Amino acid sequence: MAIVLKKRLTREQLERKVKRLEKQLKRYHEWEKTLRSTQEAQTALRANGSLNI
Repeated sequence: MAIVLKKRLTREQLERKVKRLEKQLKRYHEWEKTLRSTQEAQTALRANGSLNI
């Protein structure tokens, strides 16, 4: 088991970390939207008989 030393972050470090996480979250939501629309398109094509996977 690793021993984790608590490191106090400065306000600036914390703000940078939050900004980075917000960017990651935004990218994830965009990816999720793309994935959902891709799946919906595949479902529509399957129902149409155009997609044979």
